[in-house]
Amino acid sequence: MNTVYVAKGHDMRNGSNLRRILLTTVGLPALFMCAPVIGWSTAAVAADTGIETVTVTAERREESIFDAPVTVTALSGDDLRNRGITDIKSIIGEIPNAVLPDDPQHFNTYINIRGIRQADAQAEPNFGLYRNGLYFGGQRSNIGGQVDVERIEVLRGPQAGLYGRDAVGGAINIVYATPTDKLEGYASAKYGNFDRVELQGAVNVPVTDNFALRGAGWFFDQSGSEYYNITLHEKIDRGHDDGGRLSAKLDLSDSLNVLWTVEYEDVDGPSNRSYAPNGVAQLFFGVGAPETPTTIQRDTPSRSSYHQFYASQNVTYDNDWGRFNLLASYRDYHLKGIEDQDYTALTPVAGTFPDDLYLQQVLNRNEGVDNYYVEGLWTSPQDQPITWIGGVSYFHEKFNFARIFQTTADLGDLLGIGPSALSTGYFGVPSPGTFFKTDSISVFGEATWHIDPQLEVIGGLRWSQDSRVLNYAQLPVPSVPPSPLDGAWGAVSGSFLGSFTTSDSPTFSFLAPTVTARYEVSDILNIYATYGTGFRAGGFNTTATSAALIPYGQESASNYEVGFKSLLLGGDLGLNGDVFYMRQNHLVLAQDDPCGCFGFTYLTNVGTGSTWGVELEALMHFNDWLNGNLSVGWLDPKYSGTQNSVPFTNRMIPYTRTITLNAGLSGHYPLGDTMALVGTINFRHENGGVLDTVTAYDALNKLDITAGLELDDSTRLIGYVDNVSDDRIAQFRFGNGALATSLGRVYGVQLSRNF
Repeated sequence: MNTVYVAKGHDMRNGSNLRRILLTTVGLPALFMCAPVIGWSTAAVAADTGIETVTVTAERREESIFDAPVTVTALSGDDLRNRGITDIKSIIGEIPNAVLPDDPQHFNTYINIRGIRQADAQAEPNFGLYRNGLYFGGQRSNIGGQVDVERIEVLRGPQAGLYGRDAVGGAINIVYATPTDKLEGYASAKYGNFDRVELQGAVNVPVTDNFALRGAGWFFDQSGSEYYNITLHEKIDRGHDDGGRLSAKLDLSDSLNVLWTVEYEDVDGPSNRSYAPNGVAQLFFGVGAPETPTTIQRDTPSRSSYHQFYASQNVTYDNDWGRFNLLASYRDYHLKGIEDQDYTALTPVAGTFPDDLYLQQVLNRNEGVDNYYVEGLWTSPQDQPITWIGGVSYFHEKFNFARIFQTTADLGDLLGIGPSALSTGYFGVPSPGTFFKTDSISVFGEATWHIDPQLEVIGGLRWSQDSRVLNYAQLPVPSVPPSPLDGAWGAVSGSFLGSFTTSDSPTFSFLAPTVTARYEVSDILNIYATYGTGFRAGGFNTTATSAALIPYGQESASNYEVGFKSLLLGGDLGLNGDVFYMRQNHLVLAQDDPCGCFGFTYLTNVGTGSTWGVELEALMHFNDWLNGNLSVGWLDPKYSGTQNSVPFTNRMIPYTRTITLNAGLSGHYPLGDTMALVGTINFRHENGGVLDTVTAYDALNKLDITAGLELDDSTRLIGYVDNVSDDRIAQFRFGNGALATSLGRVYGVQLSRNF
């Protein structure tokens, strides 16, 4: 990852300064950062070494990343922008022991951190997602284009203490740039293959001495496609993502300020990006013809679109008792989608029985999320032997969802009433009016005892309670206009899918302790040990063939970790490592529906997970213009339990990699006083793992390259090639033989300018 080092009063290409401040990008309490970073919002100088280090908010307060006793990787927004990265998948691809498969249905983010992932499209994520410190999780926590980012902090391991809800696998805090007292901004234009255009920009305007505005906007559009439907002549991958964000900061006094943010985003893309290399298993009609990504055969468009509105407020008040924050946010999200449920194009074909066969099965989605979050936070003064942070939070969400299965068939030959007698039936799984609500409260606190300048001990405790309400109906839906065969269609569909209504109102609670000890052995070596816990409430399946399969229970995780961080060779080499063991109780995973029809799965508590892991990282400064980084992650993620009354042991947790490796070089070679050659080489290797209990996860080798010119430290023109070798692997496999692959080769040019 491209690295820039910023030293006070010195040019960033000064070699002696680079050696002195290498710790900027490698300071981790748990380990050094696996990926270098640039563009930190705040800098602090360690008094005993003169090394300038980075300030993050991983512990819900500003502190040096070298001192923060958490396993956190921080990625700079400037660096992401210089490399043209705007998607969360590429960001997660910089993290050891973390992977993010592409979502073939375009409405979820399946982040997997240390073997813990969102189990299914029906579940909430099991990583805590935050935006500028405010919770952004819950159902359909879609993460669209990442624009005007200051930094992204990824905390690995259970984070129930300060982050709490759903943070079983970790927490991700996306910190967007906020208004400052400078007139500044940037603009960027990018063009790539598949006729992809990306435009983005931001401007910061100080209106008065105590009031400033910052606006950001983006327009991403792709009219070409890797996947092509030859039946409908549809470019499946086409789509757009556009929106805007406006922030305002008002300093009411030296001790009181308010930050407001509003954002609107509109996204359109494929609803099912998959193909069947061995043909689709067609209901009652055998197996279809083999497909390639450009010879897909579907008789229904693959489209999914959503829009969301987001607003937040952060009131900050400082006095002699510390800092007080009142945070609040609101999100309104709506999704509609249509896709081919049978994955086929069964049109009239002479010589078949019946000889005028026509069958079309369509899945229509209609979803809405309405939630709000409120949190009060108290951070003590930081110049005391014992410091603390504590708070309370409340989260409310209502999730409305409907999935309507529409079947149209030519029943003429079968019923003897003519070859053109078409009939359409509808069945809701679930039906319109189905929803579930969540009310979640938590009380949390963490205290740090600074025993001496070298040793500190941190203890935390969080109590959480989630109350849920379910209203579920799975029933026939009348045709529009009504069909005389609606009753027959309803009976047939109900016999396969199950026709029922149900309701439920469970409550889940959890008490999560954490404890950490950090010891500074010397100026170049720190060691740490930590115990942390995480919790995710139980929930409800959104597709099942019986009411008994709808609910599932809560899961939790405990993590034990030891590690070191060191700075060697006079500051030219950062070498770091950690070992951890994580145990998951009542692990939630997707299982095949006992019905065996329509490829349904349902979530259930399958048993106990047990994961060992190791992370080793190195960051190198070779000379005044070249830097490098290397990280390796290893996992042994196994689980044991019972499936369909059959016990099993030591299965690998699906969609989890055994090995991840990142390696990168970053160059900034001066050609004169105002010009420099710039470029990056980044390699990502993923190996091991399974897509399900029997299908191996193919190895991934992905090489990304950028190269170009920088003028006056403000204008860049670069060319880029992502996935140079065009390596595509299966990332999702469906029961009917269809699979979704990772993206192939992407290339283009980008022009950007800061002002």
